[in-house]
Amino acid sequence: MADEYQMNLRHRSWVPKARLDIAGIRAGCAASRVHFLLQFKQIPDSAQRDAISAAGVLFHGYVHGNAYIVSMAAADLEALALLDNVRAAFPLEPELKIDEKVRSSGVPPQARRPDGRMVLNVQFHDDVEAGQARAHAERLGGEVLGQSSLIHLVTAAFPPDAVDRIAAEDSVQYVDFVEPPLTAKPPATKG
Repeated sequence: MADEYQMNLRHRSWVPKARLDIAGIRAGCAASRVHFLLQFKQIPDSAQRDAISAAGVLFHGYVHGNAYIVSMAAADLEALALLDNVRAAFPLEPELKIDEKVRSSGVPPQARRPDGRMVLNVQFHDDVEAGQARAHAERLGGEVLGQSSLIHLVTAAFPPDAVDRIAAEDSVQYVDFVEPPLTAKPPATKG
């Protein structure tokens, strides 16, 4: 039987240590509010969620293994120790935000620009406004090619060495190559 606290993300599976890594969460963020992973002993019910929210925690989405992406004021992180049902709190490390294809393979043709830049989809957390997301992408050297405020996504062409800087941004949730355009599948041959 799998451990109920096992985190199964796209390219990594592990069971986080049962601890509050306040220093690690705070270290990765220069902003007043920080995004991180908060894991519970049991999925919180509505009363527990209300108490957690009253402590300043904003829920941004369920991930896996009783864990959520959350955010809270960096100055208030010590309050996590006072919450019931919390098993672990840990940073959303940059390597967790980078798709395995981006990390391990060459740039696919659909994501390669003639000038050497690569086209990436940068998913921002749901509390990052569209204008802020665009500004973050441009500040990191991206030429914005498209944007969806509904899903907090910016598609932009970046220098090839920008991936780690992008993923290190607290406002960023995930980085992936742009997908190829939809094409028809060739018919199967009879033989």
